[in-house]
Amino acid sequence: MDDSLLFCRATIEECQRVLDILEVYGRCSGQQINRSKTTIFFSKSTRDDIRNQIKLALGVPEIVQYERYLGLLSLVGINKKASFNYIKERVWKKLQGWKEKLLSQAGREILIKAVVQAIPTYTMSCFKLPLGLCSEIESLIRRFCIWEAQESSTGSHAWNSILKGRDVLLKGARWRIGCGQAVSIWNDAWLPSVEHPRVLSDIVPGFEEGRVSDLINPLTRTWDLHLVHGILSPEEAALVLSIPLSHTPVEDKIIWPFTPSGSYSQLAAAKWLVEADLEP
Repeated sequence: MDDSLLFCRATIEECQRVLDILEVYGRCSGQQINRSKTTIFFSKSTRDDIRNQIKLALGVPEIVQYERYLGLLSLVGINKKASFNYIKERVWKKLQGWKEKLLSQAGREILIKAVVQAIPTYTMSCFKLPLGLCSEIESLIRRFCIWEAQESSTGSHAWNSILKGRDVLLKGARWRIGCGQAVSIWNDAWLPSVEHPRVLSDIVPGFEEGRVSDLINPLTRTWDLHLVHGILSPEEAALVLSIPLSHTPVEDKIIWPFTPSGSYSQLAAAKWLVEADLEP
């Protein structure tokens, strides 16, 4: 017998009954309890004196929380979306790893079906995932497909039109910094400047894959002044330090900076193209 989970009330009598049952099982099977690998978990309502009595009687240590078992959560709290958010983070890391690679449309589809869509499958065999989390994962996949797709002569007029609209978004959209994990220091448009939204400073050796989150002190949730001034020009450093940061980590967000709300619209994009004298 291995990896068994036993439940009982937090009383000396019931715990003793569990021990008696295990003793009978041991005599019949020839197996013994490995107390060095045995732990006990109490509910929050159990008093400290009761806990101490039971731990002394059983002779096993108490554990505050079982983090994972066979890769799955042992306990799921009230906020189910937050409990399973690690799945979304794994999907995002996979997609980010493929972003810089030269992949055909067929290659992207194969990777998505074989790898990304398989990430939540194991968890879904035991748990029902929140619909909001599923929608966010689907949004990441769609964003990857469209953002990385190349215009093709064999593509339909509708698809190529979508890619034209995407190109306008890529030219004008900006990242609003939250936690900074999704934003590349060197490749993405995230500086609060209309003329130069991307970093123009030379890439620092050994820091080629740097994310904006690397410039943020995770404890104080403030910009790392030494690092910002160390890798960026004085003008760019001043722009970075002017960006306010949330006291709690929030997701990075793509916005359209040419509207008060930050929301994209065809009218706003057309107006921006005319004012900037750019080709759609």
